[in-house]
Amino acid sequence: MTQNDLHRSAFFRRDVKRRFALVLAVMIVLITLITVSTSHARADVSLRGVHPVLAAKARQIVRACGSHVVSGVRRTRVAGSRRMSLHASGRAVELRGNPRCIYARLKGWPGGVSTDYGRVRHVHLSWGGNEHGRRFVHRFAPRRVRLAMHRG
Repeated sequence: MTQNDLHRSAFFRRDVKRRFALVLAVMIVLITLITVSTSHARADVSLRGVHPVLAAKARQIVRACGSHVVSGVRRTRVAGSRRMSLHASGRAVELRGNPRCIYARLKGWPGGVSTDYGRVRHVHLSWGGNEHGRRFVHRFAPRRVRLAMHRG
């Protein structure tokens, strides 16, 4: 082997090692992302602090439909207003899963229900408050409109 051949083979080995390390790093990142996203999607939110009637209905739907509670009690305000959300008092939950199954289980539900699953990817259930007995869609306002509502 000549000096030139040795140089080429060493360069080739280094290049193969670099490419292998890069492929390995990409694979590790992808596996991590897949694991995190699937484990996060499957984790149910606790129903602690949720009104008992609402919690019972949510559990019934989760068991029957294999859906997941994605939001329970949280300290937030209604978007675009200064009013506290029904989530803050334990009177609202959000479910994600098969919408046909979820809505079938909500026929005759006396509380509030959102009807725009296709847009927001969850069903909002509430018990009491101004949504009680209503079927509604989520209101979305552009940021500048929400800001103007706060100033006005």
